[in-house]
Amino acid sequence: MTDSPIILVVDDDPFFLKFFEETFADHYQFEFTDTGEECLKKLQTIKPDLILLDVKMPGISGIETCEKLKSNLLTEEIPVIFVSALSLPEERMAGYKAGGEDYITKPFNEEELLTKIEITLVSQQEKEALQQSSNDAIGMAMTAMTQASEMGEVMQFTRDSYHCLTQEALAKRLLESLSQFDLSTTIRVTVDKQDTFFSTLGIVGDREQDVMSQMKQGERFIHFGKRTIINFKNISVLIKNMPIKDVDRYGRLNDVTGMLLEGADARITGLEMSSSLMSLVNATRTMLTEIESSRKENEKKHIKIIDDLISNVEWSYINMNLSEQQEQFFSDLLEKAKGQSSVISNSDFKIEKETENLISLLSVS
Repeated sequence: MTDSPIILVVDDDPFFLKFFEETFADHYQFEFTDTGEECLKKLQTIKPDLILLDVKMPGISGIETCEKLKSNLLTEEIPVIFVSALSLPEERMAGYKAGGEDYITKPFNEEELLTKIEITLVSQQEKEALQQSSNDAIGMAMTAMTQASEMGEVMQFTRDSYHCLTQEALAKRLLESLSQFDLSTTIRVTVDKQDTFFSTLGIVGDREQDVMSQMKQGERFIHFGKRTIINFKNISVLIKNMPIKDVDRYGRLNDVTGMLLEGADARITGLEMSSSLMSLVNATRTMLTEIESSRKENEKKHIKIIDDLISNVEWSYINMNLSEQQEQFFSDLLEKAKGQSSVISNSDFKIEKETENLISLLSVS
């Protein structure tokens, strides 16, 4: 019965030991010793589910043996039932004080002993199950808190990234976040097809630069021993001390660093778009300024042409020998043309104001 509980019987009475082996062999597996010293020694190689312990034995007593068991972290959880001919209340109380779970006196009823053994074993199993449940709950709580802390760092980095106005500032902020997880890292940032490298150590060797540049077009995650490379379009990270022996933490760090890199990659794209947009805005502003300057210059020329025309025509009246009625006719034509020109000028004035407003909106400090 290899799956049956193991009981260590500690008693110096050969008859008693033989009785146990013959009577309960169908229920349990047995190990035997006849002294407290041998019991303690045997517990270095086996871990029984229960100990049946006599009180009066050669050498140290059962009470002392139990006290030693309960003071040892490796054996303190093993339940002990005292089986003794000593039956006085104070003797039984000494057994309980020493840490015994139960106490049965010799001679005993076979069914009573079997029942006490079963109750003690079931109680121990429930205790172990409860302890395991408690440990699992504590483990889950610790994992949840750790994950919450990790996600908090991801969220904080995401918020801070929007205040990073250059790729260099973003890379340095990312290094700070990765350092929160005790990671030694090197970061590659690609801008205008040029790679720039940053490291928690400050210096990036040529070999690391070559490896990261060669692998930036590879798979998203590349694992080799304790090293991991995570690639995105604009940014990569080389982690040099991944905790490969801690499977849970290793998995979480892959997830967390992946999220950090994804956010950083998106921010770099945003910075590039902002830079392109700013260039377009500046070019548009310059173009509008030039157009407005040309328009004003043309308007001055247009006014001068009209004024010169009127002046020349009026001066020509002297030599043209026109009647007063004819002079008035041409003067009216000129005034009408001047009025039409004024209407166009007023329209240009509105365009001028709208252009000035647009230039003002496109201006950057």
